[in-house]
Amino acid sequence: MKSNKDMVYEHMQRISNKYYGKERKFFTTKELAEELEMQRSNISSILNTLVKERKVEKSSGRPVLYSIFNLEGKKEENSCFKKLIGYKSSLKNQVQLTKAALLYPENNLNTIIIGEPGCGKSYFASLMYEFAKNNNVIDKDSPFVVFNCKNYEGEESKIQEDLFGIKNYENSALYKANGGILLIDHINIFTAKERELLFKVLERIGNNKYKIMIICTADMDNKKTTLEEFASNFSVRINLPKLEERTMVERFNLVQKFLIKEASRMGRKIKIDSELLRSILLYKCDRNIKQLRDDIKFGCANAYVREHENSDEVIYLYIRDFPTNVRKGFLYYKEYREEIENLIPKNYSYTFSEENIEKEEYTKIIKNNENINMYDMIDSKIIELKERGIDNEGITTIINADILSSFKNLTNKVQNSKIDKDYISKVVDIRIINLVEKFIKEASNRFDRIYPEAVFYSLCLHLSASLERDNSLQRLTNGQIMEVIENYREEYTFCMKFCVEIEKEFNVRLPIDEIVFITMFICENITTERNTNKPVVLVAIHGNSAASSIADVVNSITKNNNTYAYNLSFDKDMKTAYDEFKEVIQEIDNGKGIIMIYDMGSIKAMAEMISQETDIKIRMLEVPITLLAIDCSRRVNMTSSLEEAFEGMINSYHENYPMIKDSYERNKNNKVIVTLCMSGKGGAIQIKKYLETHLKEKNIDIIPLAINNSDYLLSELEKIRKKQTILYIIGTYDPQVYGIPFISVSKLFQTPVEKLDVLLALENVELSEAIDYKTIINYLGEQFKGVDMKLLEKDLLESMKKIKKISNGLTIDQEIGLFMHIACTVNRMINKEKMYANIHKAKILSKNKQIYNQLKEILEEIEIDFNILFNDDELANIISLIKQI
Repeated sequence: MKSNKDMVYEHMQRISNKYYGKERKFFTTKELAEELEMQRSNISSILNTLVKERKVEKSSGRPVLYSIFNLEGKKEENSCFKKLIGYKSSLKNQVQLTKAALLYPENNLNTIIIGEPGCGKSYFASLMYEFAKNNNVIDKDSPFVVFNCKNYEGEESKIQEDLFGIKNYENSALYKANGGILLIDHINIFTAKERELLFKVLERIGNNKYKIMIICTADMDNKKTTLEEFASNFSVRINLPKLEERTMVERFNLVQKFLIKEASRMGRKIKIDSELLRSILLYKCDRNIKQLRDDIKFGCANAYVREHENSDEVIYLYIRDFPTNVRKGFLYYKEYREEIENLIPKNYSYTFSEENIEKEEYTKIIKNNENINMYDMIDSKIIELKERGIDNEGITTIINADILSSFKNLTNKVQNSKIDKDYISKVVDIRIINLVEKFIKEASNRFDRIYPEAVFYSLCLHLSASLERDNSLQRLTNGQIMEVIENYREEYTFCMKFCVEIEKEFNVRLPIDEIVFITMFICENITTERNTNKPVVLVAIHGNSAASSIADVVNSITKNNNTYAYNLSFDKDMKTAYDEFKEVIQEIDNGKGIIMIYDMGSIKAMAEMISQETDIKIRMLEVPITLLAIDCSRRVNMTSSLEEAFEGMINSYHENYPMIKDSYERNKNNKVIVTLCMSGKGGAIQIKKYLETHLKEKNIDIIPLAINNSDYLLSELEKIRKKQTILYIIGTYDPQVYGIPFISVSKLFQTPVEKLDVLLALENVELSEAIDYKTIINYLGEQFKGVDMKLLEKDLLESMKKIKKISNGLTIDQEIGLFMHIACTVNRMINKEKMYANIHKAKILSKNKQIYNQLKEILEEIEIDFNILFNDDELANIISLIKQI
C-alpha cells in the first residue's frame, strides 16, 4: 500500500508532466488537499519532507507555491525574462516570484511593482504580459492596457471615469483590459478616494465583471505609509533595485545594450574609447536606468548630427557629446579603479554595431629609453585625452587617479629593457649617475629597504630628461602633492635634500613635482592606497593616545599600513564614543573584515553592536593590558614587598586569563575536558574549579575557553586535539562539535558529586527534559479551539530548539515563557483576534537584525502549516523575550 507521501508526489508528477515543455506547474497546499481529499496540515507536512529530500521545490513568497524539482527543462532558457539584464543575479528572486504569481492556479494574484523612478518597472510589467501569453495564462490576443496616472494628476474625476468607468464602464480601461492585463502606472499619486476605488476592484477580481489581472507600479518615495497601504492590498509585491544597487557588470551590459540599439537606429557603427566608457559606467544617475538610456541617446544624437555629412561608416563618440553630469563619472574612477580596470581595460576602444561588439587595443608611441620621464608620460596622456574630447576637469581627475599606475609602468619599462651601466653612461651625465647612486645607498640604509636595479636606472633616466626640459609648469594637483607628503613625510624630507644637491650641481630650479616623483621612486614598494582585498587591524584601547602609539609602531615596523587605532578617553560619554567608533570601523573596513585588539569589555560590547548594525565582520582579541596595570597598581599600593606584589599578580593573571596561560603552561596529560562559556567573565573558569574540586580522576587537563565565535573555537579545539584527546565539552551552550560529546552546565550541577565520575564516564550523554512540554500542550489544547495541537506541538518543539541555538541558550523561565507566547500568538492569529503593536519595534529590530532574519526562517514552518504570518511587531515581541529587554 502506498504511503501518503508517495501519493502526493506521484499526483504532482502526473499533473506536472502535462506541463512539460512549458513553464513549470505550481501547487498550493489548499489545491492538493482538495484534489487528494487529505487534511491541509498533513499535506503541508508531506510537502516540507519532499522539499528536504530535494524532490520538490517551494517559493519564498506568499502564498507558498510548490513544484516538482528541476522539471523546467530547456524551455526555461527561452523565457522572455531572459531579456532582463540581471535576471540570473540581482533580479533572480523577482523573476522567480513573478513566475509564481502568473502561474498561480486561479490566475488572480494581482501584483504591485515598487521601485525608484526609472528603474524599469513598466518594462518589467510588459515582460509579465509576454510571459503570461507564452504560457497560456491568457490568450495570445488578450489585451495589455496601460493606464498612466501621471497623465491624470490632479484630475480625480477624469481618473474615475477613464480608469474605473464611473459614468460609462464600456469606455474605461478596466473594460478594455477584460480578459487580459491592466497596467496602472504610478499609482503612488492616487488620492485616498482613488485608492479606495482601486482596492474595491482588486477584491472583486475573478467575478463576472472583472476577469483581468491587474499590475500596478509605484514610485519609491518618502510616503512609506502610503506604499505599505498599497502593498498590503496586493497578493504579490515586487521590489526592483535602483541602478546603483545593481552590479557593475550589469550596468556595463545595460550600456552595451543601449549603444547597440542606437547603432541599429543610425544604421552605422559607434566607436567609443575606454575612458569615456568608464565615465558612463560611473556617473550618478538620479533617474536610474531611464536616465542612463536617455543620456546615451543624447550623446549618440549629438554625434550623429556632427557626423551627418560624413560618409564614414563609423561615428566616434566624445565626452563633449554627452550632458555635463556624465563627465562627473571621472570623479569616481579612483574609488572603483580595480573593478573598472578589470571590466574595461585602458588603452582599448569599443565598436558597437547592430550585429556585434568589437574590442580593439590601440598602441601608444613609446619614446626611446633616454627620454623616459614622468613628465613625458603625463604630457603625452594629456594630449591623448584632449584629442578624445575630454575637458580639463576630466583630464585632471584621470591623471590624478592614474599617477601611480603610470609610475609603475615607467619602472617596469626600464626593468623590461634590461638597461646596464654601460648604456646609462652613454646617455646620462656621469654627475647624475654618481648623485643617484649615492642617494639610493643612503635611502637603503636610512629606510632599511632593498631597491631593485630598475629604481636606479629609471631615476637616472628620469632626471636626465627632466633637466633638459621646461619644468616651470606644475603638472600635479596640490591634493596629489599633499597626499604624498602626508603619507611619506620622512621620505619626502630626505628627497628634498637630494633635490637641493641636484639644483646646486646643475644650477637649475626644480619644481615641487620633482620632489614628489623622486619620493615615489624610493617608496615604490609601499602601497599608497589601502589594499581592498585583505582584512585590516584595529587597535582599540582606553586612553587618549595609547592605541595610536601602538598602531604607529606597527605600521612603522611592518610598512603594511594596515593597522588603525581608536582611542577611547575615559571622560567621553558612551553615545559620542559609540558614534565615533562606528564611524572609524565603517571607514577602515574594506569589505573583508576587521581583527580588533582591545583592552577592556566596554569596547567589545560596542564592537559587537556595531558589527550587528553594519554587518561588518569583526573578530576580537582581548589583550587586557589596562586591567593588568590597574590590578598591579592596586597591589603595589597595598604592600611594600616587591615579591608579594609580583606573586599576587602572577596568580591573578593565571586565574583570570587562563586562555593566555594555557598557551604556554598546559599540563601534559593525554585526556582533556574543555569548559566553555560565552561571556568571557568567568563561567568557564568556575566550571573548571568545580571539576578540579570534585572530580576524583586527576590525570585530566581542564581547559577553560570563553569564545563566542564558532570558527575560532573550532580552530582552538583542533590545536588541542592534535596533542591530546578531548573527552567532553562542558558549558553554558552547545557548540555542536562533531565527535565530541557535550554536557550542559545544568546537567553537571544537577548530578550529585558522588556520581560525577559516572556521568563523565558515559560515552553519550542523554539530556533529560527539564520542561514537561506534554503537560503544557495538553493544557493549551483545552483552551484553544480549532487548532491542530499535534501539528502545533511538532512545529513549536522544532522551533524552540532552533531559537535556543541562535540565542545561545535560554533560562527555563525564558524557555517556558517563549513557548507559551508563541503558542498563544498562533491561536490569536488563527482566530483572527486583534494583534497589538509594539511601540519599540523599530529600535528593537534595528539593533537585532541578525536574530530578526533568523527568526523569520525559523517560524516559516509554523506560518506555512497554519497559514499565518508573524509581522514585525510580533517578531519584536519574541526578540524582547529572548534578549530580556
